[in-house]
Amino acid sequence: SPEVIVGLNAGADNNAIFVGSGCVFTNLNGVTIGDAGDGNTLTISNGHMYAKSTCRVGESGDDNTATVKAGGDWQIPGHLWIGEDAGADGNTVTVTGSGSTLNVSSYELEVGTYGSTNLLAIEDGGSVIAARDTYIGKNAGATNNTLRIEGGSFQCTRATPHGITYVRNGSTFAVHGTNGTINLRQIQVLTSSTLDFRVDADGVTPIVCSQDAEFDNTTKLNIDAEGLQSAGGGTVTLMTFSNKNQDIQVITTQPAGCAVTQNATSITV
Repeated sequence: SPEVIVGLNAGADNNAIFVGSGCVFTNLNGVTIGDAGDGNTLTISNGHMYAKSTCRVGESGDDNTATVKAGGDWQIPGHLWIGEDAGADGNTVTVTGSGSTLNVSSYELEVGTYGSTNLLAIEDGGSVIAARDTYIGKNAGATNNTLRIEGGSFQCTRATPHGITYVRNGSTFAVHGTNGTINLRQIQVLTSSTLDFRVDADGVTPIVCSQDAEFDNTTKLNIDAEGLQSAGGGTVTLMTFSNKNQDIQVITTQPAGCAVTQNATSITV
């Protein structure tokens, strides 16, 4: 089966592949955007791509991007690694628009395997399904990686022992605004990592965990509730879970002094 590599060698920069309406790429052995090259792009716009093995956006390259939009569909039965190697920094996958889907159906989704400042953005009706485990900053040195959900859908719910969303090494799980869904089995936010919520006038999409949430003494909770305050205030649920091991200790709110309540099964503001 063929393999797609865009930006194979160092210096192979700023190349592009476009999968448009009616285009179908199927039975690919893998897809790599930015093997060693930088600034390469994959766009799936109302097209379909099926890759039966591991896909990478930024294997060792920087600033590579993949965008699924306008009802496009990217099916990956293997792994998806965004920023695989140490030094593979600033790579981005964006899933945006109603009907646009990224499905990592059998293995791990990793935003920052060893790389830093990588991003997975799910926006405006886009949907991402991670059937096994999700890592945001997997290994030591993989710092400041981000999963950001802004009006999109994210699901990581596979049965035990998988279906865990790990946020590590100073990374961020960000939820901005409403009109999305977030369903997890378990979440662990550890080693100076952050849960970041922007609460608008209509509230925020809550993180819903069917089982446990795990924090440590370095876990951070950042809440921007300026929009909620401007609309007259109220109580908004940020996340729910069946149990948690401890309260979050480091909390920052805008405006300062917003009341945050942490109980056995939820966090509200």
